[in-house]
Amino acid sequence: MIRLERRTWSLLSLALVGYAFLLVQSSPLAAQRLINQYVNGPPSGWVEGDPNAQGGGSTNIITTHKSTLGASDYGSNRVVDGNFAGQSPGQGEVGGELQPSGFFGHTTDPDPHLWASFPEPTSDQYVSFSFSDGPHQIGQMRIWNQNEVTPPNGSIETDRGVKDMWVWSSSDAAMPAIMPGPTNTNPGAGWSEFGKVSLAEAPATGDYDGETIVLGFGASHVLFMIDNNHSNGQDIFVGFSEVQFFEMGGEIPTSFEWLQDSAGEWETRDNWTDSYAAPPNQNTATAVFGGRITQPTTVVTNAAVTVNRIEFNNASNSYAIGGLGSVNLAATTSDSPVDPTIGHAQGNHQFQAIVNLRGNTTADIASGSLAFNNALNL
Repeated sequence: MIRLERRTWSLLSLALVGYAFLLVQSSPLAAQRLINQYVNGPPSGWVEGDPNAQGGGSTNIITTHKSTLGASDYGSNRVVDGNFAGQSPGQGEVGGELQPSGFFGHTTDPDPHLWASFPEPTSDQYVSFSFSDGPHQIGQMRIWNQNEVTPPNGSIETDRGVKDMWVWSSSDAAMPAIMPGPTNTNPGAGWSEFGKVSLAEAPATGDYDGETIVLGFGASHVLFMIDNNHSNGQDIFVGFSEVQFFEMGGEIPTSFEWLQDSAGEWETRDNWTDSYAAPPNQNTATAVFGGRITQPTTVVTNAAVTVNRIEFNNASNSYAIGGLGSVNLAATTSDSPVDPTIGHAQGNHQFQAIVNLRGNTTADIASGSLAFNNALNL
């Protein structure tokens, strides 16, 4: 672990090799008030290994959808039913474990843990959510994409998960009629467009804890009009594992992971997870450069961006943070400020852009190297 204190000088091409790695996790989002109401309340009553002790059955959200696979196990009510920890058919595995985010990781079971739609074209699909307890001021939602690994052959079906969709809302007492159509086709009178949402493909692991989308509107009904799935039309099935809604005023996401398996701009929202709160550019933000790339990748910033923490974690492929801008590492501003950190789990990575330390900074390098190939202004 290397401690870098602020000074009035700079270093060129400084390589850091360390010996310990301290993982600093962002605060859980679970402190927000969950709108979904469950029979047992997730994760209340959940006991590892006990298939009968699980939350489930949302009591205040009514769903509708364009079509379904046919079996009741795949009905749209499954997308709000909260089955975090059911037994895997024929495998006896428990699918959910509490994640650092404060949410339960989702099972890879195909049923009864997801909504799957067929046989309509993907771009004609929709699923809606109506709150029977009246309108809510919705701050954000958390979505678990289709995370299926089909027993007994182990076929991975995550490409059926939604890639792009358009979100609409309505405050009408009764849900307006829905006219399905591709992309952002207006679903009809009574609906207001929020905008396009792009979702990451699920990882096909039992510790999948979804992603957060910032909304910020009041509604009695929410509608997802699906544009395409991750197979890009090669698979006409489409589905979700779960959707949760949270009241306005909850915490906004602060940790963002680089999504693109190619060079791209830091400032482009869609290059990051939780794109509606991205890009990471504030003194509470964490920028994660992890295992999503399969080739050396340059992330470019031509502006000054500020974060509290940067994490590198890819042993096989290198990240370079470049451009004519700068990366500022700053402490949070709060009653208990958090100093900036650079976490480096593995791999060989480098800063080609200027790095400015705006507070005493700790660099934790577990293995590999981290090079500063421009000014490091302490």
